[in-house]
Amino acid sequence: MNTISQSNRTGFQEVISCYLALQGERKRQTIDRLHDVLMRYQAQKKDRIERNKSTSFLFNPFKRIAIQETTHSQLIGDLLSRHGTHGQGDLFLREFLKRIGVANPYVGTWKVRTEAQNIDICLTRASPASVVIIENKSNWAVDQSSQLYRYWHEAIHRSFPDLDYDAEETRNHFKVIYLTPNKYKTPQQQSLTIPDHLSINDRLPKTLPLKPILFTLDEDLPSWLQECAGKLPNENHRMRIYLELYQEIWKSHPWKSKTKNNTSNYFRALNIGRPFSSSLIWKTVW
Repeated sequence: MNTISQSNRTGFQEVISCYLALQGERKRQTIDRLHDVLMRYQAQKKDRIERNKSTSFLFNPFKRIAIQETTHSQLIGDLLSRHGTHGQGDLFLREFLKRIGVANPYVGTWKVRTEAQNIDICLTRASPASVVIIENKSNWAVDQSSQLYRYWHEAIHRSFPDLDYDAEETRNHFKVIYLTPNKYKTPQQQSLTIPDHLSINDRLPKTLPLKPILFTLDEDLPSWLQECAGKLPNENHRMRIYLELYQEIWKSHPWKSKTKNNTSNYFRALNIGRPFSSSLIWKTVW
């Protein structure tokens, strides 16, 4: 039977000692980093408590109410209507139309309809002839089959069957807006193609002839409302506060709905390197 020589035994002991020393150093580094994270978290938590006490910045009743897409459409539709309860006439409508590139937004009279013929919001103007279809995906709803195509066919093509979609004038007066939580949710191809019951008509295009315009709720909507808030009467604090609270829910919407791991994002925000999971911390320390 082979026996382990004294030199080999000494070598093994040195390797084990080196391994244990490295593991111990790794434990100490991990504990130090976790301690730093906890200290910074506690400091930030204390600061938030103090700031919230003085400003109530965490208070937002919209975040306590489960508002569905239909309600959001009604809220936005009310802002866009010149007869809306906000009392600001066409202020919100004008600024919105300018942002999506509608020609001559100040000319003519616009009508605003919500939840009519399954279209979330539809803006129409008789002269110059214009239609803006707004599809609201605020709650991350999946696109239905031929959904945008069907809305275009109903709200635009039926009334204006001879439009030239290569003409700039057409693109300046007829729009399809995709109201989306952020830039990563875009129209699906199935929503843009002609439905089966219309495909027998050879005169119809096979896909939606208007390119949908993304209007993001986390960036474009707050920017639009901030622009409008700056044009409110100085004494209209009620409307200004409402717009601020409504913006807040969309600025945080992608974080709440589509971030897989809020904890890992917190660690990234603190520049702690790669995010820690509980299992990783356990394995590293022990």
